[in-house]
Parts: sequence; structure tokens; C-alpha cells
Amino acid sequence: MSLDSNPLLLDLPRIPFDRIEASHVVPGVRRILEEARQAIEALCSGPLPPSYANTVERLDQVMERVKTRIAPVTHILSVAETPEFRATFNEVLPEITEFWTRITLNEILWGRLKAFAETDEGVGLSGIRKRHLETVLRDFKRAGADLSPEGKDKLSAIQLELSQLQRKFSENVLDATNAYTLLITDEARLDGIPDADREHARRKAADAGEEGWLLTLDYPSFEPVVKYATDRSLRKELFDAYVSRCQEGEFSNVEIITRLLELRKELAEVLGYADFPDFRLEDHMAKTGQAAFEFVEELTSRTRPYWERDLMELRRHARALGLDELYPWDAVFVSEDLRRARYDIDDEV
Repeated sequence: MSLDSNPLLLDLPRIPFDRIEASHVVPGVRRILEEARQAIEALCSGPLPPSYANTVERLDQVMERVKTRIAPVTHILSVAETPEFRATFNEVLPEITEFWTRITLNEILWGRLKAFAETDEGVGLSGIRKRHLETVLRDFKRAGADLSPEGKDKLSAIQLELSQLQRKFSENVLDATNAYTLLITDEARLDGIPDADREHARRKAADAGEEGWLLTLDYPSFEPVVKYATDRSLRKELFDAYVSRCQEGEFSNVEIITRLLELRKELAEVLGYADFPDFRLEDHMAKTGQAAFEFVEELTSRTRPYWERDLMELRRHARALGLDELYPWDAVFVSEDLRRARYDIDDEV
């Protein structure tokens, strides 16, 4: 297949999602990254003194081009993943991660950015351009631009493992969601569920060669059950399956979560932070993990009286519906019924 016909490499007014195939991913992404590396190398070795246009603006253009051209692949993975797309993307994921990591660890590029910041033009920037330069310099420092060679190597290894584990985490959630099905053969169990959602479940069963109604953990299938089904045991069955995904078995994420936490702590330490929340929140309003926890605690204390008031209302309405106790699989159902009873609001309408 010619790279010239690869839809990931074409400058078109609209993304040709219908033409992008799994076979396009590896050669397309590799070409995108190689062109970007060449552009950054040209930026770094340019004969002219650094300026906003030939350094900051040019770097922005290169990075934006990579993001824009790879975005269709990650979007397809999030909405219409296939085994073929997954395999091809995972093949180039280490290369994508290395590309982004190495940009901020590029000593020549970092030196050029710092040199520009000290020029008359850099010092004299104002408004958005001044703010943008400050942000770029800060982001490079936060990404390890000033680390020793050993520190940069360690950071690169951490970033690579993080990206692979985060991807595996998402794959496990998707696979666990797709693995669950519940065939309903007694239509009475679907009492309360809107006709359109019942028909959707019936078509799913037919597509699977089954008689009845097939329920899954995809949200368009899961939500109508916990929201409208009068069969409490059915709500509980789907709710339990939904919240227990990836806790054990083939698609367990328990060890992945543990390792992700370890890697995040290592990353923060390599970059000189006490812990990952301090690193993550430094450029946010909270600034530190401690401040974030204090905010949550204060918010909880201020809102708890209203939460308790609303909970009591739900419990009263649950009892009116014949539910002796309010459980998690009842909450959405009771809330929806209360909204209809009190305000005549029906989400389906």
C-alpha cells in the first residue's frame, strides 16, 4: 500500500473515518513521527538566531500536526475498537510515547527555547505570547528537561511503562464490558423499561441468534435497566456486574492499578516532587495534593447536610414504592420516579 494514499497522511477538510483501516495505523503513525522528528531537528539546527516564529511557533506547529494526525486513530479506538486496530496501535504506542517524552528531554531544543527567552524579543513579549512562552518553559521543566542523562533515561522508561499500562487498563474495561451478557426470556422482568430500549435489547438477542432480550453493560443498555426496571433483582444483577468489572479474573485491573500508583510515585520523585498529586496539581488551582484534600474535606462538610436531606427524601419515596431499604441499585430508579412524581419530568420524553 502506498503511503501517498494513507488517509492518516492526507490533508483533507474532513477526517475520512470511513477510509481509515487498521493497516494504515503502523505505516501512517511512523511516517507522522518521522516527519515530526525531522522538523524538530531542522528547528534545532537552524542557522538563524532563535525567534518566536522559528522556535516557539514552529514547535507548536510540529506538535499540533502530530496530535491532529494521530487523533483519528485514538478516536476510533475509543468508539469502534477492533482487535486489528488494537494490535496495530499497541505496536506503535511505544514509539508515540518515546516521541512525546523525547521532545521535552531534547537538550538542544531546550537550550534554544531558553536562549530565545533571554533575547530582547523574548524578554519583550506581552499578552498571550508572553504567557505561552512561560507555559512552554514550565512544561519542559516539569517534564524533566533539566534532569541528568541518567534521570532522563529513568523518566523515559517510566513514561513508557505508564502509557502501556494505562492502555491495558482501558482495554480490560472494554473487554470486561463486552464479555458480559444477560439473556432475558421473561418479558415481565423488563416491566418499566421504555419500549425503544426493549426493542434494542430484542434486536441484540436476535443478532446473537437468541430468543428474548439481551442486556449488556454498554451504557445504552445498562442505564435503562437501573433507571426504569421495576424488577429490583434485575437492577441489582446488572449493577453488581457493572461495578465489579475488572476486579478479578482475566480482565482484572487490580495489579495494574497497584503498579500505576508505584510508577506515578517514581515519576514524581524523579522530577523532584514529594508525591504524584503535587506534580499533577502544580499548574492547577489546587497546587498541591494537600490543598486538594482540604478542599474536598471542606466541600464535604458544607454539602453533607444537603446530601443527608436528599437521602432522607429518597428513602421516604423508596418506602412509598415498597422498598424497605435503599440500596445502590435502587438510587437511580427511585430518583427518576421521584422526579416524575414531583415535577412531572420524564427523561424519556
